[in-house]
Amino acid sequence: MLAPRPLLLPLLVVGLTLGASLPPGPGSHPGVCPNQLSPNLWVDAQSTCERECVRDQDCQASEKCCANVCGLQSCVAARFPDGSPAVPTPLASCEGFTCAQQGSDCDIWDGQPVCRCRDRCEKEPSFTCASDGLTYYNRCYMDAEACLPRPRLAESRASCEDACPVPRTPPCRACRLRSKLALSLCRSDFAIVGRLTEVLEEPEVGGGGIARVALDEVLKDDKMGLRFLGTKYLEMTLSGMDWTCPCPNVTAGDGPLVIMGEVRDGVAVLDAGSYVRAASEKRVKKISELLEKKACELLNRFQD
Repeated sequence: MLAPRPLLLPLLVVGLTLGASLPPGPGSHPGVCPNQLSPNLWVDAQSTCERECVRDQDCQASEKCCANVCGLQSCVAARFPDGSPAVPTPLASCEGFTCAQQGSDCDIWDGQPVCRCRDRCEKEPSFTCASDGLTYYNRCYMDAEACLPRPRLAESRASCEDACPVPRTPPCRACRLRSKLALSLCRSDFAIVGRLTEVLEEPEVGGGGIARVALDEVLKDDKMGLRFLGTKYLEMTLSGMDWTCPCPNVTAGDGPLVIMGEVRDGVAVLDAGSYVRAASEKRVKKISELLEKKACELLNRFQD
């Protein structure tokens, strides 16, 4: 029974050396093993040989996983350089911690609660119009965007529409003509080719306005005598115009237009169904051919 005793000291020395040389790993508890401060404190580990461990996480917060005389490792009370035992550190918590920044959540960083911008959102769509003029996939994405250095984003559609830098109005649809070229020509009192020089809105007249045109060519004129008078400019009354999406589109482009309308009480009038189109060579030629062939007379006879 006495023979094994000489082996105890070498075993102890090896165990203490190994324990002192192990570098602290990630997630290790504060403090050091007692035998790292003084080889004479190995008895602390010996007294807990039955509490085996592999790393500090296997022990309580105030303990370290240290080498013992059994050739293994045990949980023992940690020590600090001044020799005092380790005091359990309270776990950091987000309970009661409030993040004022929109789109930020509490997170534990370096043992302290901090606010971090949200970087993950749910995949369910719930499209949200925001005060920056954009529509986000859902409220979470809007909040995450607001976490960046910028003003807070509003969620309600009413506040969004008020704050949007660009009005969120749908694009204008193409104007629908009352009829195609031939029928429009026959039902109109005049057909001209000209360039718009001025358009005046008169909202107090109920969608009214005035358009002034520099005449390039008079194709048809049944009631105004434009050719006989040598008229160079024609003023037309616009009736029932929706100025958010005006039809006919008398505001389009700078090029020449084919314009067809009615004459009421000696005044040229355009309404929402009047024919107004770009004066392409093919379109003007087609109108001239219809007039030469007296297509409108044939059409009136057929309708009668």
